Amino acid sequence: MNKLYWTYLEPLGLTYPQLLVMVVLKTRSNLRVSDFCDYLHLDSGTVTPLLKRLEKKGLLERTRSKEDERSVTVSLTSEGKKFTKQFDSLADNLFSDLGVSMTEMTDLVKKLRRLRDNIDRNILERIGNVGEVQQKGY
Repeated sequence: MNKLYWTYLEPLGLTYPQLLVMVVLKTRSNLRVSDFCDYLHLDSGTVTPLLKRLEKKGLLERTRSKEDERSVTVSLTSEGKKFTKQFDSLADNLFSDLGVSMTEMTDLVKKLRRLRDNIDRNILERIGNVGEVQQKGY
């Protein structure tokens, strides 16, 4: 999958994780960094460098909250909005290469998310809270 994505992403100058960030921003504007972490199931140590690189490219901007300086909101710039218009054809081409329809891919993603959620729930039930899971390295 990564090799297939690379054929589409290399001309755009994006990595797959950067694409994920941009797709999320295309559909959900003004997200907090913590929202990205939750949505993408990544930690802030992974998300923050992605956001910084995309900000350097002029595709998004990060703004600190005036009420809480720890909270950072992320939104697309006008350049970023133009840039994301290319993603629709990217998805169509990718699905064609995979030999699946948008509906089939959506169903698969739903099933994979349900599987991931079940795994997360079972891990927490067996091991304990998230802090304990992280300390044990799971």
